[in-house]
Amino acid sequence: MSTLQEKINALPIEERAWLLGTKSENPLGCAFAKKRVVHPGAGGKRMVMDKEEQTRIWADLMAQTPNPADERAVYIHIPFCDKKCSYCGFFQNFTREEAAHHYVDVLLDELDAAADTPYVQGAPFQAVFFGGGTPTALSDADIARLVQAVRARLPLTSDCEITLEGRIHDLTERKVEAAMNAGINRFSLGVQSFDTRVRQAIGRIDDGETVIATLRRMVEQQGAVVIADLIYGLPYQSMEIWENDVRTQFEIGIAGGDLYQLNVFPSSELARRVASGDLPMLPTTEEQAEYFRRGIDIVMEYP
Repeated sequence: MSTLQEKINALPIEERAWLLGTKSENPLGCAFAKKRVVHPGAGGKRMVMDKEEQTRIWADLMAQTPNPADERAVYIHIPFCDKKCSYCGFFQNFTREEAAHHYVDVLLDELDAAADTPYVQGAPFQAVFFGGGTPTALSDADIARLVQAVRARLPLTSDCEITLEGRIHDLTERKVEAAMNAGINRFSLGVQSFDTRVRQAIGRIDDGETVIATLRRMVEQQGAVVIADLIYGLPYQSMEIWENDVRTQFEIGIAGGDLYQLNVFPSSELARRVASGDLPMLPTTEEQAEYFRRGIDIVMEYP
């Protein structure tokens, strides 16, 4: 059997460079020519599997007994969004209240079916993630009953982290309160940028002032951790704007954040608008590396 190194050595030079990069005096900016899409299911395409095979694999997994020493997490997908952002490669469905309500009904049935299996009951879960899509696009009532069902039917640790992903526009005081009362103790929010012009260029709804005000309200409300995602390399996002984006999250007082490089999906609206000249050319990979470097420098300024 070939070793991993032998398999790597056997790759064509171009493929090896895609996988491992090329030697450079500036590896952060020049090791890879560009960022490539590696996510399964990108572009909203479903991973196709024969239904009978899928059912068999699921049954086999649920019959296994987990190692009690392993840390475990649950991911529950909510495939709805009220709006499609121009850069997104994962959009599936626009939110329709009736369809979303039915989807939650089906999820609850799936929870019932899996709840008593050896795999689920064999060890507790340390974390639960509601991702998407946009989970906050669900109604207040559907969020509450879904979270409550997870807490009632799955073995969770006493300090289990239960995360609701979403966007600022959905987070009314009532929705935040309903989510927290149901058991959500962590919000992960796709802010992307606090600059209004940048946000409008990528199809975000709220202006920067609204985003900041909502985050401050959530921080002051307490009872849940608030995390924000920021993206660098966006249209109209100068280095000065990026620096302000990173500093703003600290000034608001949220618990943490993630800095992501813009990934331009070829079929996205963003790619089409840049190609047509409707939006300016985006930073190169080397330029984006400087955004990343500067972002890390700013993060290190804060204790």
